Amino acid sequence: MNIYKSLMHRHYYLHLIVLLLLTVQILHFLKSDVATVSTSVQRRNELVNDDIKIAWLMAYPRSGSSLIFDLLHKVSKSGGATNYGDETLGSSNKSNVSVPLLPGLVNGPFKLIPDLPVTSRGYILTKTHCGGYCLSDCPPNWYRISGPTFLSSCAFGRKKESINGESVAVRYNPRRVGRSIHLIHDPFDNIVSRFHYEVQMNENKPDFPFSYTIEGFRAWCDATDKRWKNYEKNIWNLEYYYASIGVPCHKEIYQFVMWHNNVFEVLRAMNIPHLIVYYEDFRNNLPDTVDKIMNFLELPSIDLNYTLFQQKKT
Repeated sequence: MNIYKSLMHRHYYLHLIVLLLLTVQILHFLKSDVATVSTSVQRRNELVNDDIKIAWLMAYPRSGSSLIFDLLHKVSKSGGATNYGDETLGSSNKSNVSVPLLPGLVNGPFKLIPDLPVTSRGYILTKTHCGGYCLSDCPPNWYRISGPTFLSSCAFGRKKESINGESVAVRYNPRRVGRSIHLIHDPFDNIVSRFHYEVQMNENKPDFPFSYTIEGFRAWCDATDKRWKNYEKNIWNLEYYYASIGVPCHKEIYQFVMWHNNVFEVLRAMNIPHLIVYYEDFRNNLPDTVDKIMNFLELPSIDLNYTLFQQKKT
C-alpha cells in the first residue's frame, strides 16, 4: 500500500484537496513572470541550428525519467541526452568524462550513453529537472522561483572534464530546444520516491533519523513541515499557508505543484510543441504511450518487445 495514503485520514484528504486547489491558483501570480519569459524567448525563429534537434524531457526529480530513457534506447536504438554530464551511463569509456552531443556544444547537452548513436533525423530527448526543487533541508525561497529563473534553470547542467576532476556548472541557450515532453507522476508516489531517495543518500550517516518505514515517512514529513513553518508563513500566500495546516508533507505538495505550474507557464511562453505524459500511462497502456512518444520525437520504433518493461511495471 502507498505509504502516504496509508497515513491519511479522511479529514486530511479534505485539507489536501483545499491545498491543491488553492496552490494551483498560484498561476495567477505568475502572469507578470510569464510576460518576462515571453520576451526572452519571443524570437523563436532564431532557434540555434546545430544540425541537431533537442527536445527537453522536463521531469520533476524521482518522477520516472529513467524508465522513459530505457524505453527510448531500446525501442529507437538511439541515445538520449542529459543536462547533467556527470551522470553518463553505460559507456565503455570508464572515465565518465562528459561527452557533448556535438564537439562545439561544450556546455551541453551531453550524451547519456556515449556508445549509443544519437538520431540524425528526429529529436534528441534531453533530461532536465530545471530548478525550484530541493529535498527536506531547504527553506521555501529555494523552490518558490520566478518564471525567468525557472526557464534559465532548465538549461542549466553540469559537466566533468577529467577522470578525477570535479563537476562544473554549465548552461546553454534554451533557444536550442524545439520541443518538450512534460512528465507528470502521481504526486503521492512521487513524494514517497523522494523520501526513499533521501533515505538512500543518508543511510550510512549514523545521525540520520529517518528509516524507510511508515513511521520513518511520518517523522520525515512532520520534521520538514515543522522546521519551515515560520518561513512558509512569511513567504507563502497566507491563504495557502492556513489551508496547509494539518496536511502531511504539505511542503512537498506545495513544491510539487509550484514546479509543474512553472513548467506549464514556461512552455506556454516558449511556444514550442509539447507533449504531456503521465507516468501511469506506462502502466495502463504501454504500447500506445511509447508510440505517442516516438511519433512526437520523430523517431523510428525498431524494437517493440516490451516484455521486460511490462514485468517491471508496478
